[in-house]
Amino acid sequence: MTTLIKWDYYKSDGDAEIELCEASPIVTYGENGSMFVRQCPRCARYVVADKSIQENPHFGPKNQPNATCSVHGRVKMPFIGYV
Repeated sequence: MTTLIKWDYYKSDGDAEIELCEASPIVTYGENGSMFVRQCPRCARYVVADKSIQENPHFGPKNQPNATCSVHGRVKMPFIGYV
């Protein structure tokens, strides 16, 4: 279980692999700094991120829902990378 450590905003430099707004909200979890965009992958609404996530020590975040969208219920936030 990796715990949420901070909320922040991701500033896109225009060359980002994931197209984000200029100031997309992100969440960062744990010591290794797993970063996720705090938006629903289906409708782009802001989601309520879980307080903690499951991570595999060698392969990163597990492939499971980690947030709740007001329209689509449990969803998986887009993973950006590590801090």
